[in-house]
Amino acid sequence: LELTNLETIDGQTFIGYLAPLRLRYRPHDKVTLEAGALLGHNFGDENRLDEIEPVFRLVYEPEENLYIIAGTIMRTHPLHDAIFDDVRAFRRNVEQGFQFRSDLKWFKEDLWINWKVREDEMTSEQFEIGSATQLRFDNLWLDGQFLWVHTGGQKNLAGVVSHNINFVAGASYGFQPDFKSALLSPVKDIRIGGHYIYTSDTPDESSAEPKTTGSGFEGRVAADIKPSRDMTLHLFGSYYKGSKLLA
Repeated sequence: LELTNLETIDGQTFIGYLAPLRLRYRPHDKVTLEAGALLGHNFGDENRLDEIEPVFRLVYEPEENLYIIAGTIMRTHPLHDAIFDDVRAFRRNVEQGFQFRSDLKWFKEDLWINWKVREDEMTSEQFEIGSATQLRFDNLWLDGQFLWVHTGGQKNLAGVVSHNINFVAGASYGFQPDFKSALLSPVKDIRIGGHYIYTSDTPDESSAEPKTTGSGFEGRVAADIKPSRDMTLHLFGSYYKGSKLLA
């Protein structure tokens, strides 16, 4: 992954590998246990391994395509790019907490709490609570997302308390075109949509930084193209405009 020519982000290159090693055991048809480790190495570093993080996951599936997860949660959260830095997958690779996931035809949900930093005498606790919900009514899809990052605690000497809250609301409409042209016939699905984003950042009272609120809007067009029976390409383009977003 290469980051370059971004006004507010320093250029950076991520190259290396991540290798999850897990053992899986199913004591019951609704219960799965996973244990192992995530190994990783950044190419060019002298260390043999840069990441060695434990993985332990308990998954309960009360109904088909409904999952309750404890321990190491699944970090593939489908949040909007404006509020979620997916580059952190290369910086912090394991999330610990609790999670509920739904993969039903009409209801997609990812609800989680990720305990990022445990409080001790010198360190403030930090956790995040997030939700990504999508309701599907045939061709119309409705999206609602929420992400709250809290830093604080009551026993540490740092005394830092801050909050970052993000909301996303949007919708999209998809249809299957019937192009007669041989050039356009591989286009099987087109989806047009938009999202509104709102953020509120409250720094610690001791900080000189003021409370900041921001908002943004994105319009997006996406298409699924099947050049062959065994291949599907997903192409999309978007226009985004925002002001004072701090996620």
